Amino acid sequence: MLALPSQTPGLSERYGLSKEDARRAAWAVDPDGRKHGGAAAINRALAELPGAWPRLAGLYRLAPVRVVEDAGYEVVARTRHWLSSLTRTAPECDDPGVDCG
Repeated sequence: MLALPSQTPGLSERYGLSKEDARRAAWAVDPDGRKHGGAAAINRALAELPGAWPRLAGLYRLAPVRVVEDAGYEVVARTRHWLSSLTRTAPECDDPGVDCG
């Protein structure tokens, strides 16, 4: 598994994602090109980790879990700038040295 920041030059174009797609959510792309966005992407990444993480990620296949995780992801994604102020962690796009498009 390879993790790359969305600001990597040419990455969005390579995987057929718009800049808005990349701003809106985390993405995981399978070797066969299948795309997973948001909570699905996080679970796809967890499935590649050792230990109990793949079993935890497998719960996402259950509809009630998926609904809750998707809703939770959307809340965090919409409020990430506000949440980052609570943790005093600046989002990458607030860094003047990072081109977020």
